Amino acid sequence: MANDDLIGILQSSRHLRSREEVLAFDAALGKMPPEELDIEHLQRLFLVLDDDCDHPEVMYGLVHFLECFHEEDFLEAFVYVIPELDTYAADWVKTLHYRILNSDEARSCFPTVLRRAPPKNQEVVRGILQEISVREPAPLSSYATEVLSFIDGDDLSHG
Repeated sequence: MANDDLIGILQSSRHLRSREEVLAFDAALGKMPPEELDIEHLQRLFLVLDDDCDHPEVMYGLVHFLECFHEEDFLEAFVYVIPELDTYAADWVKTLHYRILNSDEARSCFPTVLRRAPPKNQEVVRGILQEISVREPAPLSSYATEVLSFIDGDDLSHG
């Protein structure tokens, strides 16, 4: 089955409202060949995430799948779709930020990827990081502050 078809199945079953949707989602994700996916596929996979799903534990399978990609590819795809994704999957966006911040490698790559992102995307990320830096306990708040200080010290809108 083609990657586009598999992503279509993930997209159409992403609310995971029935056993059939859960099975279809898991089967499509299991058939997805990571070595054949490019950045555009990753972007479309991020857009499968949805806060309005009945089985978030199943959706974590997609999160783990996405995390198997090289950090820069993962981050580039994520940052590219974040304005759209944040409109219906804000909880997943925040969860992904937590996971990025808790990974030394991803956290160090994050500002580099942000420099290449459009200003709107940068501002969404900055807002999420500011919220984490204020509301979350250490070390997460410290990690967010660290990324923000790097970002603010090197104005992304001109980089």
